[in-house]
Amino acid sequence: ATNQSFIAGEYARAGDKQKANAYAAQALQLAQAAGNKTTEATVLINVGHAYYLLGEFEKALGFYEEPLRLWQTTGNKLNEAITNSHIAAALRELGRLDEARVHIEKSIALLEFIREHAGTAETQSSFVANFFEFYDLYIDVLMRLHAANPQAGNDLTALVFTEKVKLRSLLALLAQARVDLRQGIDGALLERERKINERITVQLDDLAKLLKGRFTGKQKSAAERELDALKSELSQLRAKVGATLVPDSRQN
Repeated sequence: ATNQSFIAGEYARAGDKQKANAYAAQALQLAQAAGNKTTEATVLINVGHAYYLLGEFEKALGFYEEPLRLWQTTGNKLNEAITNSHIAAALRELGRLDEARVHIEKSIALLEFIREHAGTAETQSSFVANFFEFYDLYIDVLMRLHAANPQAGNDLTALVFTEKVKLRSLLALLAQARVDLRQGIDGALLERERKINERITVQLDDLAKLLKGRFTGKQKSAAERELDALKSELSQLRAKVGATLVPDSRQN
């Protein structure tokens, strides 16, 4: 049943609606006959995505509701996050942007919870790298909301979120490189990174509070200037990290 649902998606991606529908119906029939709730939920999501690819967004939504309830009941946070992202994507295409935002924010919150419990920094970084498309979806929804209502501050929310992702990428770089500051790398580098990290965290928290209330154009401009300054510092730090991590050819 799962294979048939994947094939339905591939035909949908190719634009062959007739074959996509045929394989989707076959997948659903096999899944229901198997009597396995997890398999049936997976098939429903795949079939829903096939209809999404065919541009039948309302129909796609109907296939996501039952799997979402199952994942919530069984505590499968990863599948719940993935299903919420599918729902958000369909709602976005239907123009139901506020609802789409709710679902993609739930998805990202679940992914953050999983990441925080994923173990080492390297494992966390590897986990997050697989879900950047979720971040892209969130930013796209925010920018569409901004286009619909430029005064709501959704563009700034998107900027804040982007900066958080960039900061995490920098920290992941340091972790993956296995930088041992006690073995020849300037300890001031990590101290500077820590201070920038603290400043960014404070700034992002302040921005989040600002966005929840009313703000003036001057306040927004000031926040953007502060972020630009922090971004410049981050760029300089990245350059220093990159230079530090380049192996000395004279040692080869």
